[in-house]
Amino acid sequence: MSGVEIRVRSDSRQARSDLRNLEKSVSNIEKTAAGVTTTFKRLAVGIATAFTGTALTKSINNATDSLTSLENRIALVTGRGAELNVQLDALFKIAKETKSPIDATVETFNRFARSLKAAGKTTAEINQAVRSVGLATTISGGSAESTRAALFQLGQGLASGQLRGQELNSVLKQAPKLSRVISDSLEVPFGSLRKLAEQGKITTEVVFEALINQTEALEGEFGNIEITA
Repeated sequence: MSGVEIRVRSDSRQARSDLRNLEKSVSNIEKTAAGVTTTFKRLAVGIATAFTGTALTKSINNATDSLTSLENRIALVTGRGAELNVQLDALFKIAKETKSPIDATVETFNRFARSLKAAGKTTAEINQAVRSVGLATTISGGSAESTRAALFQLGQGLASGQLRGQELNSVLKQAPKLSRVISDSLEVPFGSLRKLAEQGKITTEVVFEALINQTEALEGEFGNIEITA
């Protein structure tokens, strides 16, 4: 496979099936990546070594499906210079370590960055918030589909400047830990979030600061859970 070597140690039928799917996915990556940056191709193939079992197959397929789209979402923030390559690497690392879908991770970065860079937030701070989002959604324990739905609605709210209505309801239902992060940071009862949202008080800045403030707590809780494939 063009010099890509993958070692999987397992005797299970599922693992062998995953490996066959992975080999097909890596082949697709090598074809799809022809039109994108060399660094992005390297990172997309490299993600294969970061996961095992079903998580590996899902993550590599997610990357394969939208290589160019993911690169473009980041380039809208960073441009196409050296910073793009650095940020690609950072987001793949965040997705790997938080067990989050790479496409959702990139989209969250895009939404936060485009909303907050003008306010003087650094890329490092935005990456910290993105990491906290990944930790919170994984702790919530929903499916990949529900996680994407929650993060899509979160992104819509971030883009509009406020989290409220349908966007807030989706986050409350499908990523409850993320909602709890906001209430804990604001030091208000969880049940009061809807009222605060109606008052326009759950702004992008408020969500961002909550995620920054609760990073340590999220790291601790994430370390105590068992991740299942």
